[in-house]
Amino acid sequence: MRKRLQLLFILLAGISYKAQDNTLAASVNSPAAYQTGVPDISFPLVSLPATKDMNISFGLAYNARSYQKGGYSGNIARNWMLTGGNFKITRDLVNGWPEEIEAKEYWDDKYYYNLNGEQGSFKFEKSGIYPNDTYKIIKLTPSNLIINCVRINVTNGFTPRIIQSFTVTDSKGYKYYFTEYDESKFTYSNGGTTSPTMKLRNTFYIKKIEDAQSRTVVTFDNANYSNDNNDTWCYVPEKVTTAYGSINFEHGDSNEASYTYDFPVQDRYFISGITLNDHKGAFISKSKLKITSSHNFEPNIDGGRDIWYRTLTEISRVDKNNNLADKISFIYKMYPISVYGTSYQPAIDSDTGILSEINYSSGKKVEYNFTFTKIKSPYDFNDPVFINSIKDPATFIYGICFYNELPPDIPIDTKYNRKYILTSSRFLHSPSTRIQVGFSTTEWYPNEPVTNPTFSPGGSEPERPKVFRYRLVDPYPVTGYATPYQESGSAVFIINPSHNVYLEVDGSGGKGLFSLVEKDYLPPPYNNTISGSLVLESIKFYDIAEGTHPSNIFNTYDLKKTINYDYSLFDGSGLSSGVLSEDQEDAVIYKNLKITEMTSRDIRSIISRHQTIIQNLFLIMLKYKPISI
Repeated sequence: MRKRLQLLFILLAGISYKAQDNTLAASVNSPAAYQTGVPDISFPLVSLPATKDMNISFGLAYNARSYQKGGYSGNIARNWMLTGGNFKITRDLVNGWPEEIEAKEYWDDKYYYNLNGEQGSFKFEKSGIYPNDTYKIIKLTPSNLIINCVRINVTNGFTPRIIQSFTVTDSKGYKYYFTEYDESKFTYSNGGTTSPTMKLRNTFYIKKIEDAQSRTVVTFDNANYSNDNNDTWCYVPEKVTTAYGSINFEHGDSNEASYTYDFPVQDRYFISGITLNDHKGAFISKSKLKITSSHNFEPNIDGGRDIWYRTLTEISRVDKNNNLADKISFIYKMYPISVYGTSYQPAIDSDTGILSEINYSSGKKVEYNFTFTKIKSPYDFNDPVFINSIKDPATFIYGICFYNELPPDIPIDTKYNRKYILTSSRFLHSPSTRIQVGFSTTEWYPNEPVTNPTFSPGGSEPERPKVFRYRLVDPYPVTGYATPYQESGSAVFIINPSHNVYLEVDGSGGKGLFSLVEKDYLPPPYNNTISGSLVLESIKFYDIAEGTHPSNIFNTYDLKKTINYDYSLFDGSGLSSGVLSEDQEDAVIYKNLKITEMTSRDIRSIISRHQTIIQNLFLIMLKYKPISI
């Protein structure tokens, strides 16, 4: 009887899977979230029963503001996330330092969990000192979850007591075991002459789920990817198994896109396919993800560095022979932003593409249009105190402050010179000013042959590695030190031009170029507005025109419906109703949202009315035709 019930459950699940084969268009409505202006765009991909009241499901979700330029693309691609059964506990280093090395008792790091549809956060409160130290979990999100944590054993009070695992129990008695974790080597200062290292763990991955009777109902196998030194690694989902079947993940390697690519190991591997099998291993369904890997050099990130990212361009359904059954494709659009009134650049990566179009194999199309809002400044930019603060070299407010070029560029050739003096006559402001130095190389000089055990275990190295780097030196430093050397990109400095400041090149050297820009500012009065955030402005729904085949690249479409979103204050100011969030500097919450919907019938009515107006105007023009003289 039990086998029959299990078989019936599998058959019912199979019916569910079959129904999902045609649900790639399930996200067609995707309304904007009222408070943030971000649309919910999601695609369910697979669902596997585990018990009578638990399914393990996976899908993809798009959030136009989730990817930060220069950050990681995650398991999928920028702004795309694997949702559902991708259970994790992830830490946010609030102050940039792991709390395990901080002496204070009330720690700031936040831990976020995603647990079978329930999301929330918590933090730790430490009491006592080694060996009597204890750690209490403080829930930041009300819930019935019981969260337990195990930390490593230490033999002294100087070793950070890092987390070993989490166990979470929900209201139904299910236990979730997070026993795998990413890890990287973190170097920190202890106030002395040494720089100790610790194992930094920020993400904890689920390994299994047990029911209230301690029976394992779901197992999670994760693939481990590590760097060459095996001191940094991460996990990517590989297989999820229940009594009723399994979900299997295929992985891609971003570095295979080009021999020049060098994705960090934490962001190198991604999910390229998801297959659902029954309990006997028989094929049920498969989704394939078409993902491209890319690289840019960004001069405005960390003084200039390479960034690596991925883009999802297609989701397809295939049968067991990999024949195409259904397909969705994605098109992205750039939204350049002109920042005003803030001391930070928005982390959103809007200039390399925000989702603008979803095309379905059925011939339907959904078009998303975004815009950047403006909000009322919480400060008076024309207050004398603020105006005076603009003159401070340390202050930089986008839209009010800007950089002036200081020609000519300075050519570098270390065969003749390694110090390049910046004369005071080059600069516009004194006694101190803010500059940004650009550094580019055109030719590298090799080192002379040397015996260098550092670079050769055998003791002989024909040539040391090429080194070409620079630093800024102030004989009477404003900032109190000569800056450290850096090998590429640009850097910002505050200098006193009268101090005979100079740029110094180090290493084997070569040829290159220094460029200089200096901070300046616009005169008042200033607009009392600041840049808001990227929000959804409209969604347009199309059907392919009659007589046009979906595979034709020259398709024409009929507009069926338009939804417009308005976040205004509605006071005639033209500003949005957004206010800055207290929890996050660049997050904006909107108080008002007006939604208007227009169908194809409304559009035809408007067009017809406009045609009548045009015809009447034409008749009037004929009636009052001017007389030629």
